[in-house]
Order: sequence, then structure tokens, then C-alpha cells
Amino acid sequence: GLGVDDPFTAHSFGPPKARRAQPFTRRKADPAQEVSPPTHVPGQECECCAKPQPMQQTLEELDFERGLWGAAALGNFSKLSKLVARGTRDVNEKDTSGYVA
Repeated sequence: GLGVDDPFTAHSFGPPKARRAQPFTRRKADPAQEVSPPTHVPGQECECCAKPQPMQQTLEELDFERGLWGAAALGNFSKLSKLVARGTRDVNEKDTSGYVA
């Protein structure tokens, strides 16, 4: 193990140095660092909206995931039984791909 005579112990480790708390001071914002809002031109997509998002989900995919079909596909019988008990969906209803729960 590392001991007192070890050169790494003497130089690398030791009790942490105490820091003095710095007083909080308010400063005016630097205008050079301010971010201007994106400009939007009617009829054109702006740069902030046109970028593809890393995770996008259609309403059909969301309905599948949260509905009877997703619960059945994952074998989540407790969720499936709760959804069936609510009666909001028919278990024989087909999803957009033609499958039933």
C-alpha cells in the first residue's frame, strides 16, 4: 500500500484546503454574451424548428405504447387488465398495422 515514505502520498494526497466563501455580488449582464432570439420568417421554417429531434414519436406510436397493444406486447398483464377494466378500448380493435391486443 501507499505509505508515508511513498513519494505519491506526500505530494498527491492530504487534507483538502479550506476555501473562503466568496460574497455574492450582482453584476449587469454583458450585452456581448446575450443570446438573441431566432428570427422567424412567415411561410418559412426557422433553423430552430427545422432540425430533426433525436427522439420523435407519432401519435399512432404513442397510442400503441400506452394502450392495450403495448401492454400486451410487453406482457404487462396488470396494465392490460386495468385498461380492459376501464373499457375505453375494445380488445378486438385493430391497431394501425392491423394487429389486435
